[in-house]
Amino acid sequence: MSDLVRYIQQEAICFQDIETACFDQFFSRCQKARVVLLGESTHGSSEYYRMRARLTKELVAKGGFTLLAVEGDWPDLEEVDRYARGFPIRTTPFQRFPAWMWNNPDFLQFIDWAKAYNASQNAPLRIYGLDLYLMRKSLELVANEVGRDSFREILSLGIEPSNYFHYCKLTNRSYETAFQSLLDAAVQKEVKDEESFHFLQNLKFLVKGEAAIRLLDEEVLHWNIRARQMFDALLDLLEFHGPESKAIVWVHNTHVGHTKATPMEQAGRCNIGTLCKGHFGSLAYTVGFGCYEGEVVAASHWCSPHEIKKIPPALEGSYERLFFECRLGSFFLSLHEQAGALLKEKRLQRGIGTIYDGGEANYYPASLAEQFDAYIWFDSTTPVI
Repeated sequence: MSDLVRYIQQEAICFQDIETACFDQFFSRCQKARVVLLGESTHGSSEYYRMRARLTKELVAKGGFTLLAVEGDWPDLEEVDRYARGFPIRTTPFQRFPAWMWNNPDFLQFIDWAKAYNASQNAPLRIYGLDLYLMRKSLELVANEVGRDSFREILSLGIEPSNYFHYCKLTNRSYETAFQSLLDAAVQKEVKDEESFHFLQNLKFLVKGEAAIRLLDEEVLHWNIRARQMFDALLDLLEFHGPESKAIVWVHNTHVGHTKATPMEQAGRCNIGTLCKGHFGSLAYTVGFGCYEGEVVAASHWCSPHEIKKIPPALEGSYERLFFECRLGSFFLSLHEQAGALLKEKRLQRGIGTIYDGGEANYYPASLAEQFDAYIWFDSTTPVI
């Protein structure tokens, strides 16, 4: 048995059940944080959603956190927030691929909890989206205020973001200037209430969404526009809700972990986790998630139907293989102090997104201790639907 395996066995806090697990160490470390970012190594594992929900409930109930921001589109989560505060929804959310990320039993059960919680609280949990792909719905909300005549052509393109990308390529035209002009005019006005705040945010998501989608074929530039908008939107939320506000963020590990720990930094990519660390310092607390094997919800191609796919046993030389060989089942591991020295060595790490072929191409080198403040492990995971 290696010293590293022995150390993990000694330091890991094991649990059998998500709902009854003791996370006192987690709460003691992130109680003073302004932002807590909770990751996931897939976009379709039930255990990750249920664990993030469990941690979020306690941070809300005991830690003074009042904001939840997720890797979902801003307009869709506007409707979720309305529902959770007891207001009728105006449009049906989560109609765009990949719908299962938020239209799944685990997240919907959490939203029902939030609705019940909010009904008994003076300070409700507010729920927001940080993603920019639902440009069509943001445009509809803006056009309802400024008029639709100038936007009939783009509104006719439908909800799928790639339609606008192809429109720009085929016509050599874009709505970049038109959207920016609307935003320039809006930022001159005072944000005095919820309605004006949401109008301004939809304009910001419209401007950044237009740029990101128009540049879908510029991979790094597209990624960075999206990552920066996630961070900027989070800052706007914290500012709007006041200096005492505290936020929880649910996004993929690749958005949470510090880019210096992976090839992302060298490739010129940023992410919300790294930007939060730079802005908030120790007041940003990051948690990665991982598993050895199991099943996951993913698609084979963009916009293709979701499937339940196998997650094969992790490769030799990966963090996932290391943690499985500890024979602990599920556990929480703080990555501070001594763990930092022992888990700083780069190993392979697996990350599965919405598109997954079930193969072994989803690995990248990472230094776990430089990537996250803590890590939550499951030997095996199950699909979210």
